[in-house]
Amino acid sequence: MLSEFNTCASEYNKFRADYPETLFELLIKSFGLSSETLIADVGCGTAIATIPFSKYGIPIIGLDPSLEMLNIAKTRAKELNLSISFLESSAEEIPLADSSVSFVNCAQAFHWFDSQKALKEFARILKPNGGLAIYWNNRDHISAPYLAKVENLISKYNPKHQLAYQAEDWTLVLTKSQLFTNIKFYTFSHGTEISIEDFIGLTRSFSYLRNVLSDKTLVIFENELREILKQASNNNNVWLPYQVKLWSANKQN
Repeated sequence: MLSEFNTCASEYNKFRADYPETLFELLIKSFGLSSETLIADVGCGTAIATIPFSKYGIPIIGLDPSLEMLNIAKTRAKELNLSISFLESSAEEIPLADSSVSFVNCAQAFHWFDSQKALKEFARILKPNGGLAIYWNNRDHISAPYLAKVENLISKYNPKHQLAYQAEDWTLVLTKSQLFTNIKFYTFSHGTEISIEDFIGLTRSFSYLRNVLSDKTLVIFENELREILKQASNNNNVWLPYQVKLWSANKQN
C-alpha cells in the first residue's frame, strides 16, 4: 500500500519520541487490558506504541499501510523478544473479524484516516463495550518558545503545511459517529533532551518536508534550522517538550 511515510521510515523509527509510561498505565487500568485481551494498534508505524503494550504481556496486532514501517516494527519486536503480529492494512478496511479485539489503539495516526469510515471499522472489530484510544505527541511551543521559530521555518519552506489536527476537537468527531460513548480527554506532559543533529534527523521524519522539498532545498532548510537550534541550545543540546493529547472511549452497544 502507498504511505506518506515510506520514504522516511528509518528516520521515523530513530527520532520520533516515545509516549510517557503513565499513558499506558492509564489505558491498561481503565480498560482492564491483560494477557486475556487483544489489542489492535491501527497505524502502528514502527511500533512506538505497540511495543509498550506488549512489554506488559498484552497480546497486540500492529496494522499499518507501510511495509517499510512494518518491516522496521518486526525487527524491533524480534530484537526485544516480543511476540507481536503485524499486518499491512489501512484503517478503513481492517482484515480482522467482527468483535475480535478488546481495544483499538491509535497513536499519532488518526488524522491520516477517513475518520468516520475508520471509526466504523473500529466499532466492527471491537467486542461489546470494547475500548478505543486516539492520541498524539505534540511539540509544546509554550514550554519551549524556540519551537515556534521552527514551525515558522517549516511554513516558510512548505506554505501549505498546517497541523490542523492539533486544534481539532476529537470529542466531536467521536460523538458524530454515534458509535462510541464514555468519551474522555486527558493530557500528559513529557520531554527529552536532544542533540541539534538528532533534532534535524527528527525533521527528516516529517512527511510534509521529506515528501515536499527537493534534496537541495532540504539542505538549505536544515542549515537555517541548525542556526535556530544553536541559539536555543546548551552544549549543542535542546530541550524538546511534548504535550500528549489523548481521547478514550468505549464502543456503544
